Amino acid sequence: MNDQIIAREMRDARRQRVLYVVFGLTVVVLMVVCVGLLFAMMSQGTALVRLGATTQFTQGEPRDVAVRALETSKLMPNRTTLSEDVIFVIKQPDGSFRALLGIEPIHGCFVSWSATTRHYSGSCSTDRYDANGINVTGVSSAAGNVANMIEFPTSVENNVLFLEDRVLRRDVR
Repeated sequence: MNDQIIAREMRDARRQRVLYVVFGLTVVVLMVVCVGLLFAMMSQGTALVRLGATTQFTQGEPRDVAVRALETSKLMPNRTTLSEDVIFVIKQPDGSFRALLGIEPIHGCFVSWSATTRHYSGSCSTDRYDANGINVTGVSSAAGNVANMIEFPTSVENNVLFLEDRVLRRDVR
């Protein structure tokens, strides 16, 4: 009878050790997966979108460039669902570039540039923006604020202009 009790205790102890090992391995695997996911989330870079050769853009005159729909523009609540966005690129006097999203920030409609009036005009509202994307009509949004056009950061590599798909400036006055 003592032998049976001892054998049962040994089986129980062995089963307990196996369960501890399985639990420990599960915890280690879960930690590795969590660290891997955290690393993947932290290392995701901002998507670069090619806008064209820097020689295509002239100082002070906005040029529209069609690009695939940006992730940033998809966040706009009133934006119509299209496969492309329009980016207006302006070469600055210091040689840098400014990239503005060609969509009204409040209404979600496309804007167009008029060289005669030197303003962007909204296609579904009376909003007008100057060459730097500043709202000059003073029309307020539903929240009571005036919104300017959305600006993106740009970078130049090997005389090619790129846009980063993240907001550089989103002014609400």
